[in-house]
Amino acid sequence: MTGLADPLREAVAEKARLRVRSFSLPTGEARARAEYACRARLLALPEIRDARGVLVCLSFGDELETLPLLDALTRAGKAMYLPRADRHDRMLHAHAWPCETRTLRMGLTQPARSAPQLPDDELATSVDAAVILGIAFDERGVRLGHGSGYVDRFLAAHPIPGVGACFSEQIVPRLPRAVHDIPMEVVVTDRAEHRPGRGAGELLLERLTLEHDEIDGLFRRALAGDALDPEAYASFRERLLRHIGVEERLLFPAVRRGSRALTAMPAIERLEGLRVEHAALTSLLVPPPDLALAREIQSLLQRHNALEEGERGVYEASVRALTEDEARAVLHRARARRPVPTTSYFDGPGTVRTAADALEKARRARRRS
Repeated sequence: MTGLADPLREAVAEKARLRVRSFSLPTGEARARAEYACRARLLALPEIRDARGVLVCLSFGDELETLPLLDALTRAGKAMYLPRADRHDRMLHAHAWPCETRTLRMGLTQPARSAPQLPDDELATSVDAAVILGIAFDERGVRLGHGSGYVDRFLAAHPIPGVGACFSEQIVPRLPRAVHDIPMEVVVTDRAEHRPGRGAGELLLERLTLEHDEIDGLFRRALAGDALDPEAYASFRERLLRHIGVEERLLFPAVRRGSRALTAMPAIERLEGLRVEHAALTSLLVPPPDLALAREIQSLLQRHNALEEGERGVYEASVRALTEDEARAVLHRARARRPVPTTSYFDGPGTVRTAADALEKARRARRRS
């Protein structure tokens, strides 16, 4: 396992500290001028200018005012939509603008539930860009929101380009990022346009490595005491199974049929060995855990991750085998992948509790298939 920290906990804690930080935002006439300048940049942005439909977040707290942007885009003939956060399903839903709105107790204004709603399966063909606000952004496009996760879940479920909008004072050098944080395609302020310039392949590689770090952090948390922490282990188990699913169902098949597969032949030849180890890891997650079993998983996982990461690892070679469009398709499907429903532990016939036995069982299964 890499590193000693718990990346997910560290990211959550750092975000909490940043949310109470004070930003010296413009006021009065200076604020009006800054909002006008940001709005002009947004209207000229290709993602907005060429869009047929645009979703725009209404401002909350100190965020820049977006009602004038809504009016300008409506006059330009765009189909406009507002997001509504639904606390029942924890998702954002798009409503056609203009519509009836209501202000929540916390001060956020959003469409009324009864307002006409765009069906989720029509979002991809109706909305070409989403203007997203936040507390802060960095030049990589990473966003600091208010902690509810609605925006990230929306962008994970719907591959719509996110356009961040904020005052220049809200751009910070670097924000903590977790796997579930979806970077913006571009961030626009009153003074500049920040394009991360990172391709889908780079973002996919970063995501896969971030997943390793967060899974490792959960495992370290499970192993931190004198006895195994069952809650942390259960989270580790679900995350590892979800990660294996991304590789087995999304990444590896895409690499094998990729347009540049010949450039990654050494990596492709190693995929079979990784698939055997995936099967072994999965079988070790079946029995009720204890410290001895966890140590067996740890020994196998350390070796497995080392083969995937780094300059000559399978991840980097796999990304080279994909075009930008192919990598983007894998990335979007990986982001949208939901938590894995895990079954109860089982310790009956056929279960294994050592890495050696699990690998041998996996090899026999592969030979039979």
